[in-house]
Amino acid sequence: MPKQKPHRATPVDKSIIVAEITKDRIADSPSTSHVGRRWTIPAAEIRERYPMAVGLGLYKTQFKLLDDDKNHYYSGWLYNDDEGQTQYEVLKWAEADSGCTFILVKINGEWTQEIG
Repeated sequence: MPKQKPHRATPVDKSIIVAEITKDRIADSPSTSHVGRRWTIPAAEIRERYPMAVGLGLYKTQFKLLDDDKNHYYSGWLYNDDEGQTQYEVLKWAEADSGCTFILVKINGEWTQEIG
């Protein structure tokens, strides 16, 4: 597996994008799609949430959001932190929005459930 290059976090008005939905598998039309839905944190908190990444860049991790029946609703990317805060925030939104009950992240080429 090729070594992943670090990605510099993208600032948005002094906030950093930490997750984004890139595929919506349940939208009826583009107007109801959640593609492009982003989660941000204030840039000042980046050191707190990702202490190991400061100065090194951050690594994107793919995610999938699913319901109890393993129906795949959304996919995207996130910056994975040690406590799973970003995963939790994305899952919390998907629970309220669509009834998703778990999130899988791709670690070392394998889909795994780290939280929930």
